[in-house]
Amino acid sequence: MISAKPPGPSTPASEAELRLRWLRAQPLLVLAYVIVPGFAAALVVTLVIFGLTLRADSAIGLVIITGGPLAGFVWALTRRPEWWLTPTAWARRAFWITALVCFALLPATGYWSPIQWWVWPLVLTLCVLLPTSAGVLAGRARRGFLTPYSPDLGETGFVLHADLNGITGQLRLELTELRWKQGGSGDEVSLLLKQIEQVTVIEVSETLAPARRALSKPDGSGGASLPPGRVLQVQGRRGTILFPLKEVDAFAEIVHRRMAARPQLIKNARVTP
Repeated sequence: MISAKPPGPSTPASEAELRLRWLRAQPLLVLAYVIVPGFAAALVVTLVIFGLTLRADSAIGLVIITGGPLAGFVWALTRRPEWWLTPTAWARRAFWITALVCFALLPATGYWSPIQWWVWPLVLTLCVLLPTSAGVLAGRARRGFLTPYSPDLGETGFVLHADLNGITGQLRLELTELRWKQGGSGDEVSLLLKQIEQVTVIEVSETLAPARRALSKPDGSGGASLPPGRVLQVQGRRGTILFPLKEVDAFAEIVHRRMAARPQLIKNARVTP
C-alpha cells in the first residue's frame, strides 16, 4: 500500500520539507491507485458473482480472464517503497493499472444481464472515465509534490526530471547518477555523481557559445545545437556536458545537494526496509 510516510532515503535536514510535499501527494495517490481502480475491481467481482449465478458454464475461463487484471492491481499495491520514487511515472502507471482492471469489466459484463441495453454503454463509459480520472489524480499528485522545485529535493532519493529549454530530450537525476538522452535518439548516457567535479550555470549567446553541444556524451561526441540562454554546465572527469534547462538555477542547487548527500542517502537506502 501507499505509506503515509515519504518513501525512500532522505537526510534529516530535508525531512520537514519532504513530509509536507508527501502530505499533499499521498491522498491523491491513494485515490488514483487504490480508490478508483478499487471501485473498478469491486465492480468486476460483483459482476462475476452475479454472472456465475446466471450462467455457470465457462466459470473457470471467466475467473482466469478477470483474475489476471485483478492480480495486476494487487501487484501494484504491494510494490516496495522504491516504486514511488519516480513522480513522473505516477500518472502513466495509475492510468494503465486502472485500464487493466477496467479491461476485466468487459468479459464480466458479458455474463450479467445481457438483455439490459444500458449495461454496455455504462461499462464502456466507466472504462474511459476511470483510467482517465486515475491518471489526472496522479498527475495532480506529481505537480503538488514537485512544485515548486526546492533544493531540499536533492537530499532525497526521488528521481527528478528537468525540463529542457529549446531542445527535445530527457534529463533525470537519480540517486547516484545523472542520465540524459537527446530527443529522437535511443542512446542514453549516464554520469556518476561521484565523477562530477564541478556544477555551474553559464550564459550562452549567439556570439558567445561553447564548442560543446547540448546533451553530448562526456567525450564531446553527439549532442544537439545549443540554444541561447542559461545553461547547466557539468564538469566530469572525462569532459564537460551542457544542459539548457528552464529552471537551471534551482536544478543546479538540487544537483549540488544530491552530490553532497549521496553517501548518506546510499547508507539510508541500504537500511530502509
